Amino acid sequence: MTVSKIIRREPQDAGAHNRVAAFLRDQLLSGELKAGDCLLPERELAAHLDVSRPVLREALRALAMIGAVEIRHGVGTIVRRPDATALGDVFSFMLA
Repeated sequence: MTVSKIIRREPQDAGAHNRVAAFLRDQLLSGELKAGDCLLPERELAAHLDVSRPVLREALRALAMIGAVEIRHGVGTIVRRPDATALGDVFSFMLA
């Protein structure tokens, strides 16, 4: 039996997706992003926020899980009206 080596790789920026999610959360709570708005295309939004696309995708998935956005393949990411309590709870957990 052979044992494969496990290579530990440190993430580039472990908090990057939290930073992106917090920025988008603030945009939602301030009303700058409204229900029905489409976010910029993934490539443009990642460049605007100075993060990689995988980091952006992770943040968007977290927002989709709480109903803040809906990710539609071929269409884009659409802002939904999330429950404010859910937003606060999830971000408190993520940033703790």
